[in-house]
This record gives sequence, structure tokens and C-alpha cells, in this order.
Amino acid sequence: MAITKRQIDLFGGAITCSIPSHWRDVSTVRQVPDNQEVYQDCSEETGAVLVVEILQHHNVKDEDAAEFFFRDLAESNGCVDDNDWKLVSSRVISRENDGVSSNDEEKSEEQIILRTLLENIQQTSGANNNCCVIAIGSQNVIQGKAYTGTGAADEKTICIEMCILRLEHVETDLLITLSTPTEALAPLCDKNRKLSAVMEDVLSGFCVKDWSLFG
Repeated sequence: MAITKRQIDLFGGAITCSIPSHWRDVSTVRQVPDNQEVYQDCSEETGAVLVVEILQHHNVKDEDAAEFFFRDLAESNGCVDDNDWKLVSSRVISRENDGVSSNDEEKSEEQIILRTLLENIQQTSGANNNCCVIAIGSQNVIQGKAYTGTGAADEKTICIEMCILRLEHVETDLLITLSTPTEALAPLCDKNRKLSAVMEDVLSGFCVKDWSLFG
């Protein structure tokens, strides 16, 4: 069944993207950091959470960025042991090199979406040295009293889909992260895993309208 989508404004309209129409803005129910926009599946069909986060550009090679940011998120989620997280798939996409020929018929839907996203960034910013890094894996997250309200710890395995837009010309790493409990979308976290339909929709409609957002 097709997902009903709606266009939303992020960071005061500086960025726009598409999300499932029933997802809610988390800032209406709790405080969200100024450098983040957070949306959640409020129908509880999947329990998915989308986070768009603006970070200072890190001096990390593109080929190392997937593990760097995935590990950083794991630590933020309370994964204290390396066994609590697993990066199963990663790749670097640029306008010049996405691992396939220039023939669109030989590209996957994901490759076409990411190439188009980078072309749009070049057209709106004038910069052509940007790339995006895809990271997909799983993390075991402990959800305690603050999350469940029950007082009992509850460990869940979540599938993480991360798109890291490396925007060197504005000294920014822009993270787009979709987290989904694995029981809702199993078996997503395997070595051949591609982006989900929801994440592809988010990225296909993702557009920076105002580059002054990044200073």
C-alpha cells in the first residue's frame, strides 16, 4: 500500500522534506535541541523516529564517516559495549562516482535518489565537492523509566538508517537518521540491506531552501 505523504518545513523553512502524513512533530510534546528536528510515527504502526541534525563538519574521511557517526549515535543511545551495535552496510555516494555506469537504467532507485539529491545541492549552493554517506545497522537500546514510564528497563533492537550529507563548503555534516524497532520491519539489518521506502521518500523530497541556515 502506498504511503500517504506530506511536505514539511524544517528549521523555519530553510529545509523541506516529505514524511508519512500521520507522523508528528516531537517538539510539540517534548523539548528538542535547536540543531535537531524530530518526527515520530504517532500511529505506533512502526514506532519509527526521524531525526534531522546539523553538526559541525568533522575531520573524518568520507570512507570512515559511516562508522564514525554510527558509533557516535550508538554511544548517545547508551550502547556501552561494541556488541550492542552493528554496522552492516555502508557506502559513499558522490555525483561523480556512485559505483555504477552513467546509464540510469542500470542504477537502483536508491542511487538515483541520492544522485538527484547531490545534484540539487550543487544547483542551490553552487558547491560541487559534496557527498553523502549511507550507513545501515542495528543498535540495542535500553529504554528505561524516562521512556516507558514503568520504571523497568526495556532493551530493544532498533534498525538505524543514516544518510550523512557532507557539506564541506558550509563546514557542516547534516545527519538524516531513521530509527525503527526491528520487530516492526524485520529483517532489515542484513548485509544486502537497502534503504527503506520511508527513508527513500524522505531523501527524494529533501531540499535545502536557505543556505544561510548554516552560517
